[in-house]
Amino acid sequence: MPEDPHAAPDLDLDETLPRQVLRASAVRPRRALEAVLLHHPELRRVGERADLDGLRIGEAVGLSRLEPAFVREGGGAPRPIGDPYL
Repeated sequence: MPEDPHAAPDLDLDETLPRQVLRASAVRPRRALEAVLLHHPELRRVGERADLDGLRIGEAVGLSRLEPAFVREGGGAPRPIGDPYL
């Protein structure tokens, strides 16, 4: 019977894969958990971000017109969404 060309080859993974040592410079930084304003009545606010990393450790994070505070990339005063229709 002919060999199946799609069959996985028998590999000894200890011999075929190079060992890697992770160094601090090789570790990827953790991604931030954040909310981004995609629409807002004040169009200049689109793109502002709010940090939601508290969710990673089980903290409650409010989402309303009053919280969380959003900040423009590059700085500026943090402020809530402030849309009366939210």
